[in-house]
Amino acid sequence: MNGLYKNFNFVIVPPYKDKPTILDDTCYFIPCLSKEEAEFWKEKLNSKECKSFIKSLVFYDSKRPITIEILKRINFSELAKIHKQSDMGKKYLQQAGMFNHSQLLIVFDKY
Repeated sequence: MNGLYKNFNFVIVPPYKDKPTILDDTCYFIPCLSKEEAEFWKEKLNSKECKSFIKSLVFYDSKRPITIEILKRINFSELAKIHKQSDMGKKYLQQAGMFNHSQLLIVFDKY
């Protein structure tokens, strides 16, 4: 997701020629262990509930309307629960412990 634009959409950025894709400092990303996990979170993040939540916190007059502080407020567990997929959400959030012992890393890290 690019934080500079006023409209936003979460997308999957796959490896290119079996190598990691590098993003610039205007993008935020979530590390995922599989394509299935990436698809799962993309669907949840692009849901009307999540987009409505983000829009309620955005100041569109600012240079970078969508900030890391706003994105860190997304509760991934609740987002999965809203979509009646708590078990899958829990599975992926537990896997996030491989990166860090807190949920913060799976929320968003600025690259």
